[in-house]
Amino acid sequence: MDDGVAQRPLAPPGRAAHRPSRHPARLSRWPTSPATPRSILPLPSEDDLSARLVPAGFRRAWGSRPDSPGVSRDIPRGADDIPADVWEKRLYVASGADVILHVRRSDSPWARETVRFRDALCSDPVLRARYQDLKRRLSAANAGKADYDDYTRAKTAFFSDMRG
Repeated sequence: MDDGVAQRPLAPPGRAAHRPSRHPARLSRWPTSPATPRSILPLPSEDDLSARLVPAGFRRAWGSRPDSPGVSRDIPRGADDIPADVWEKRLYVASGADVILHVRRSDSPWARETVRFRDALCSDPVLRARYQDLKRRLSAANAGKADYDDYTRAKTAFFSDMRG
């Protein structure tokens, strides 16, 4: 299968050491942030993806409603005329770990935005502190809720504000 996805087996979250890589499927972390790791992958078929992720302890997240933001599709951004399917994504969570895996198409504007955001967090300690504070406040405000929709919308607003 040559779909651009790294062919090495996935280790359960928390068991493999982070190894920086130039491959687009690298896990990206920034120092001192409570943010969860992110991966950017081409969007393979559901069956291929599940075959790799389920044994590693991930399960597909479906959201509490069909329109839950950021679960099965990213919130479109920008003025460019982009086909609707480009915004499709899959969201996975690791059982028993604080790991959320966003799987996007490699041509997704959000995929590029995620990498830019990660780089900005790495290079800007003020931005990193603001994002940490936001995530802590949102986590506290949304604890116990049936869904993460308000949390997702507030984080999206932060990204939009950051972009100017």
